Amino acid sequence: MTAAGKMMVFSDYGIVVASGFAAEPPPEVVEDMRRRYGIDEHYEEKLLEAAKKQQKEFVEKQEDQHIQTIVTMLKKPKLGGSGNSGGDTHQG
Repeated sequence: MTAAGKMMVFSDYGIVVASGFAAEPPPEVVEDMRRRYGIDEHYEEKLLEAAKKQQKEFVEKQEDQHIQTIVTMLKKPKLGGSGNSGGDTHQG
């Protein structure tokens, strides 16, 4: 925000326990946040990975249900027929 010339209001983000202007926090600050507050600096990546996994499972389940619906429809007997479509007869 500061690079864009916008004013930052830190209180908008809750209670500030540490701040700085570097692109990445210093390793000692990361370690202190991890130790004191249980912060996981890889949380966003893990959350995204979990969401993608759940999305894949959901899509696979939907596809399986769709295929099952099609199979069920194909197994239903045809109306007005004896199960023989097209009028062909088979003599053995």
